[in-house]
Amino acid sequence: MELVYGFFARYAETTPEGIFNAVGSGFDTIRLDKFPGTVPSLALLVKIKFPPEECNKTHEIKFRLIRPDGSADVDMGIASVKAVATAAESPGRGNGYSICLLSIYGAEFPSEGLYEVRILSAEKKVGEIFLQFVGGPAGEGDVANEKSGDVQE
Repeated sequence: MELVYGFFARYAETTPEGIFNAVGSGFDTIRLDKFPGTVPSLALLVKIKFPPEECNKTHEIKFRLIRPDGSADVDMGIASVKAVATAAESPGRGNGYSICLLSIYGAEFPSEGLYEVRILSAEKKVGEIFLQFVGGPAGEGDVANEKSGDVQE
């Protein structure tokens, strides 16, 4: 099992067919006026590749947040997914793929720094995605200029 890609968005949704829609995506830094700070809405979309022997089985994918100082290991959510072989590959012999969406509302981040979202299956690391938090008011050249949850793209 391996992480194919992952990215953050302000909002995202998925369909049963594996199609996703994302709004305000592709950023890796969020600016907050002060810490601790709250982000009103955040989505994490990941695509995971499964080997043929893991297709058509249900898997629990866990998301854990690791703080910049490594002091916290916070469960963010669990997704139950079933890997489906793609049409371009032979059923039963090809790799399977699944899209997972983690929607986060009102999350509080205690400090500035680089946060890691660790993605796990059966307690084994599948991959990780990083999100940087910086403090201070939005300045010239910043993409967003909101009171809370400024996004730097």
